[in-house]
Amino acid sequence: MNRVMKNIIIKIEKIIPLILSSILLFLFFQIQSSYHSPQSLLDSNPNVTNLKSHGKLSSLKIGVSPVCNDHPCWVEKNFDDSGWQKFALPLNPNSNITQLKGYSNRNQDSKLFYRTNLNFEKEFLDKNFEISFAQIFINHKTYSAYVNDKLVMTSNGKKLGSIANISIPKSSVVNNSVVVTIVGSLQEDDRGISHFGSSYVGPKTVLDNVF
Repeated sequence: MNRVMKNIIIKIEKIIPLILSSILLFLFFQIQSSYHSPQSLLDSNPNVTNLKSHGKLSSLKIGVSPVCNDHPCWVEKNFDDSGWQKFALPLNPNSNITQLKGYSNRNQDSKLFYRTNLNFEKEFLDKNFEISFAQIFINHKTYSAYVNDKLVMTSNGKKLGSIANISIPKSSVVNNSVVVTIVGSLQEDDRGISHFGSSYVGPKTVLDNVF
């Protein structure tokens, strides 16, 4: 083998690792660009609203609600919750529901009520899909969910960290708004609705696919 061929082979041997590294980097960035997190998929959907990023606040209260017929009075759509504490949901996991007003005075019948008043544009309501309100990581051993004064969901009471997609019948929407109330237990291990993510409203089929 002459000197020229040897030089060519040496150069090729030096170039091959660079070529392979470039191919691997290209593939890595292709994979990265094609991956979308669940939150980015939801945030890019025009029919889905990220409630936390839109500054939506829920009303929270610890206590025992009076009973109105077959439901707690505190879940009714027209109930005045203006004096309740206001928080974006989910709560920050680094905080603790033991710091909420009323926690130290609770009794065995006390519950944590989360009331969220949702408002919809007419164009949104006219679209042909079922609406869902998604709350991730409901850290209450037992909880129930109401749409206005109608009980629509109860937990199984087996574990913390449930993910709830609460269906909102369009027939329950009055004057383009509805109140969804989650009523959680206050057992020793309960940590409230807490997560670093957000809560969402949108088509149930879309939210079901993500959560």
